[in-house]
Amino acid sequence: MEELRDLLVPVGVEESKRPTVSIRENYQGEVEVTGVTERRVDSLSEMANCLSTGSRCRTTSSTKMNDESSRSHAIFSINIEHNHGEDEVTTSKFHLVDLAGSERAKRTGTE
Repeated sequence: MEELRDLLVPVGVEESKRPTVSIRENYQGEVEVTGVTERRVDSLSEMANCLSTGSRCRTTSSTKMNDESSRSHAIFSINIEHNHGEDEVTTSKFHLVDLAGSERAKRTGTE
């Protein structure tokens, strides 16, 4: 069974106290993820810090090819808003996706 986890929740938080993360379709037919941490950042360094924090919380293990191989997928979503004036706002959305298991299982020694 697949498990969804918010990688921005601190590592020491008990599993029972973590928010429930789910993927669902809203009433407009759009796919949304609920129960995840959203942080407002005002600089590139603050955004990089969030990405670094989430990366450190990923599940990893060693393989024959890599001492610290990711054993989980990760999605880091970035929403950008730029205010051009009182009535004009440009928004953009990026999803950075890292898929685990890109190595061949036979070569890595994973099961």
